[in-house]
Amino acid sequence: MSDSASQSNALTRALALVSGDLEQVEAEIGRHMDSRVALIRDVAKYLLEGGGKRLRPALHLLCFRLCGGQGGRAVPVGAALEFLHNATLLHDDVVDEADLRRGKPSANRHFGNQQSVLTGDFLVTRVFTILVEDGEPALLKLISDTTARMAEGEALELSLPSPDAATEAHYLEVVTEKTAILFGACCAAGAILAGRADAERPLWDYGVGFGIAFQLVDDLLDYVGSQERLGKPVGSDLAEGKLTLPLLLALEQADPAETRAILDPVASRAVTEEQVRAATELVRRTGSDRSTLQRAQGYIEQAVARLDSLPEGPERTALQDLARFCVERDF
Repeated sequence: MSDSASQSNALTRALALVSGDLEQVEAEIGRHMDSRVALIRDVAKYLLEGGGKRLRPALHLLCFRLCGGQGGRAVPVGAALEFLHNATLLHDDVVDEADLRRGKPSANRHFGNQQSVLTGDFLVTRVFTILVEDGEPALLKLISDTTARMAEGEALELSLPSPDAATEAHYLEVVTEKTAILFGACCAAGAILAGRADAERPLWDYGVGFGIAFQLVDDLLDYVGSQERLGKPVGSDLAEGKLTLPLLLALEQADPAETRAILDPVASRAVTEEQVRAATELVRRTGSDRSTLQRAQGYIEQAVARLDSLPEGPERTALQDLARFCVERDF
């Protein structure tokens, strides 16, 4: 992973092409966030104005331009995609009983679980309001199918009978369905709006590969990152009972006593800070941190290769830069 300054510069360069459109996306978010119920407005504003990289609408806008799209049609769709992402965050934090999100108390901790779930539902309705207003049937089908699959991914994550049943295959299926396919949909949606049916599949594949790598790096940073950069405590995944790839790879090399010392507290949801430190040490000692990063780099290389059939130019370069940022970042 490169230093923070170069990461920020790479991200800034990649987003520069669509900076004006992203400002319009922010305006659309504000316009569609309105509700006659003040509490819904407050929860949505708290989350949506609380930070975030806006990577999903940025990818959507870049893909729209890469495919020759012109005009502002992609802007409200970009807002819809950000709404969908944030709706899943609200629901995730309730399920995970999370305390922090982006460096401040999570919405469920600040407002309560009921308010967070209902606001997440409200944001999903806003997604489909925007898509119906756009009127493109292929886009509506893409996002509705993606939303259903994401919900299935959420349920799949909860389907393990015990931590002992966790496998890399199950983990990757959850990552793909719960996280990566939204990146794929953001990219494919750009092709749909630009009328480039031939570009939908390669851009979907690019987005899914990007999304898998993005989540792998997120899960790696939960062991090797810093709370200041991440905006949440290091080790929070394990404390919430999640066995992600860095630890799954490390457990393959652990002795039975080490394995039980980690899995038993996870099963009882009683993981201590000392046990988190022990798990982090195991990840580092076994080289599973490096192995996870190598997997992420492999997915990114595959993703970038899918751009080869698309026009060269600044948008394709920006997508390549974002891919590099994805695996080099420390936040």
